[in-house]
Parts: sequence; C-alpha cells; structure tokens
Amino acid sequence: MAVTTSTGPRRAAKRAEADWVVRKLTDLIAGMEPGERIPKHTELMDQFQASERVVLHALSLLNDEGKIIRRNGKGTFVAERKQDENSPPPGISLTAADSRTIVAIAKPDHSFFDQCMKTLFRHVESESLQLVCRLVGPRTAEEFESPSGSARPLGFIVFRHDLAPLAAQLQADGNRVVLVGAQSEEMPTDVPTVFGDHETGGELATKYLIDIGHRRIAYSGDIPRQQSRKRGHELAIAKARKAGLVITSSFIDTAMRDEWERDPKLAAQFLRMPGAPTGITVWNDHEAAKLLAILTRAGIRVPEEVSLIGYDNVSESNRVYPALTTIDAGIPQLIRVAVDMLTGAVPPQRSRSVMVLPTLVVRDSTAPPAA
Repeated sequence: MAVTTSTGPRRAAKRAEADWVVRKLTDLIAGMEPGERIPKHTELMDQFQASERVVLHALSLLNDEGKIIRRNGKGTFVAERKQDENSPPPGISLTAADSRTIVAIAKPDHSFFDQCMKTLFRHVESESLQLVCRLVGPRTAEEFESPSGSARPLGFIVFRHDLAPLAAQLQADGNRVVLVGAQSEEMPTDVPTVFGDHETGGELATKYLIDIGHRRIAYSGDIPRQQSRKRGHELAIAKARKAGLVITSSFIDTAMRDEWERDPKLAAQFLRMPGAPTGITVWNDHEAAKLLAILTRAGIRVPEEVSLIGYDNVSESNRVYPALTTIDAGIPQLIRVAVDMLTGAVPPQRSRSVMVLPTLVVRDSTAPPAA
C-alpha cells in the first residue's frame, strides 16, 4: 500500500512564519537609526517566538535587500536608508519651491498614508508638477515653518487628521492647503478636507460577512483611532438583527492581538471555543495582514475556519496569502480631488469638504462559514 504525505500546508505555514518575521524585523529597523545595532538573533528568537532557522533566514533576506549590514565579530546594524522603487524620489528643498510645486506632509504609517504618498507622486508627475515630500513627527510638525516670498509653493496636501493644526497654520500663513483624512471631533479645523466615508466602509465589511452567512462576527481594531469604522460595523449588525437575524458581536482589541502575536496558541484557543467568531473585520489592511500571519502560525485556516476582511485596499492586501478581501478606500480618487483643489483657478472655500465613497473588493480571505 502506498503511503502519501501532505507537505503543502506545512510548507505554507513555514513560509507564512518566515514572512511574518521579515515584517516584524522590517518594522523594528524602521524605528531605528542607520548604524544602530540590531539585537542578536538569539534575542530575536525569544522576541518573535520563532526558530533559529526562520530568524536567520529573515536576517539573510534583509541583508540581501541592503536594509541591514552584517559585520563579522561586531554584529548586525541598520543600513543607510535606500529609496523604495515605488516611493517618490527625494524632494527638492522648499527654498527651490515655486508655483508648480506641491508640498506633501505626512507621518509615515506603513499603510494607508504611505500608499497615498506614492499615488500622489504618480499623479503629480503625470501633471508635470513638482513634489516635495516631508515626513514629520510630533516635534517636527510643531517646528515646521511655512515658506514665504519666492519660495511659496502651489499648495500643501497634509495627510492625517492629527496634523490638522499644522494645516490650519499653513492656511493662516496664506498658503493653499488641503487636508486628506477625516477631521476628528476633538480637532475641528476650517481647512478644505477630502476624506473617505469610514462609517459606510465599516458597514460594508460587516454586511458582506453577514450576507455570506456569518452570524458570529468580531471587530478588531484601535477604537480611538477608527471609531467611525466601528460604528459602521455596529450599524450593519443592528440592521441584521432588525431583519430577524441572530447575530453575536465581539471585539478583539490591540492588547489581545498583541498577546496572540507573542503566543499564537492563545489565538487558536480563542477561535476554537464554542461560539467563537467565524468572521473578523479588521480596521486596516496592515493590521489584517499581521492577524493573518498570527492565525497561520496558530494553525487557524483562513478562510476555512475564520474569514478575514481588511480596509483600505493598499498593495499589501493583494500580496499576502490568501489575498485579503478588503474595503477600497478610493485612494486615487482622494488624491485626484486634493490635487484638483490645489490647482484650480480659484482657491477652494475653507469650509469645503469632499467625501469619497468606499467599495468592497472580494478576494480569497473570506468564504461562507463551515457548516
């Protein structure tokens, strides 16, 4: 009798674990300075709960990509930053800015706003404009000085609602400014704004899971940052219950997700309990990709055991396996409207706001629940 073995799932799990460690290492070095020493691989094994082979493989990949440098007898260090092939080239100085220059200001987030910056670069290039990209932190945002005189650019696109005070100051200094990102109730500002309809997007995600048969659904996210998406999730459940469906809802916060990351067995225990959610909506694609890696390490099959849906439709969502079902936030439309506001013959009214509606993108990470 012939005996066969199936190594496919095992290989997929190992590949997912290696990809997860690469992402964790990439996030780690992104917060370090060039030349700073990276922890020893044995320390990384403990930190990521990964095997020596996986950690060494991940370090080798990053070394080949030029993101880290290994020095015999001294250790491994963060390499000098290299320009991402999909990222805008280094911006010109503001002293060289003119009426054909758009200045983009953002905080890096490894997800939505990074994708916005890349899309903006391509759009500006097609319009034969110049682009200056400034990445800021809390301190540099406070110290940012508005250009004056001949250095005044065509206008500023400021990404993220928490930079609304900076956008307001730039506008008060006489510049054209557009804020991309919904303003929060705590930080209202009288600046032209382009934003996505996050509540509708959150509702779309949860409604889709309900429509394909899920009745136990969890929301995973950082509520203070994306309260509107959570409201959309709750609205979809409320409508389903009103229609007579029995829906249970639960919440996976970042603390729980971090515990799962440290010990994936906890994720398996939670998701295999009676009454556990069969579908999870996650507040963005970057976090959904992280959760997907955790579930793979925990032996939870997506979508066979749990369906997963992200938000934003950034490039990462279609690179993971299985590819993420997601909500397309309409980044190209957001950028096009923002640039049109800045390049119009008449400056946009300060009170003007434009909402871009989201759409659903169905991929492989969702399926009807198992019977």
